[in-house]
Amino acid sequence: MMRSKSMLVLAIALAFPVAAAAGPGTGADKTEKTVKKQTKPRLSDSELATLQHHHDVNLVEIEMGKLAQQRGGPEVKKYAAQLVKDHQLANTKAIKLAKTHGVTLSKGATPTTEVDEAQQAKQMETMERLKSLEGSNFDREFLRAMVDQHSAELGYMSVAIADATAPKLKAHLEQARPTIEKHANHARELLAKMESRDTPAPKSDETTPPGPTPYNPTP
Repeated sequence: MMRSKSMLVLAIALAFPVAAAAGPGTGADKTEKTVKKQTKPRLSDSELATLQHHHDVNLVEIEMGKLAQQRGGPEVKKYAAQLVKDHQLANTKAIKLAKTHGVTLSKGATPTTEVDEAQQAKQMETMERLKSLEGSNFDREFLRAMVDQHSAELGYMSVAIADATAPKLKAHLEQARPTIEKHANHARELLAKMESRDTPAPKSDETTPPGPTPYNPTP
């Protein structure tokens, strides 16, 4: 009887580690879950370049918008305030999206394509020119830059959205596009309004010179 009881205790002791190893919550399971949790979906090189490009554009628009808030007229300052707000929000979302893919976006990153390099050079040139202007001259040049830059960005985004395969990146770009279009259209409207004000109206005393007297022969 004692021997049977001892054998039963021994059997339970031998079975316990096996049951523990097979049961839930083991170290191996936790390690596997941790690895899976830390694995982040990767972006392709072109998608990463797109996200970095979007980040760079946001930074440029924020910088130009802040300059316009200092130097622009009332309407331009109001436009610039909205511009800064929208691009700051878009950039916050871009940075957060990059982190979900294990990427840190860089400020002032070296352009990866000739198109981006040419765009960056043009933006820097525009920024320097704006810093030298004041009053209505600043307003006109700033609004022209906003029309050009946002129109160019719309073209870039259309291609990027079509090429993107990462669902979150595609959704981010699609969400940002209407705001870019709104900025372009608003700048275009303000520029047209300003140019119409600058066009001198015809003087009220100007009259059309009389034409030649028609010949009416007497019958």
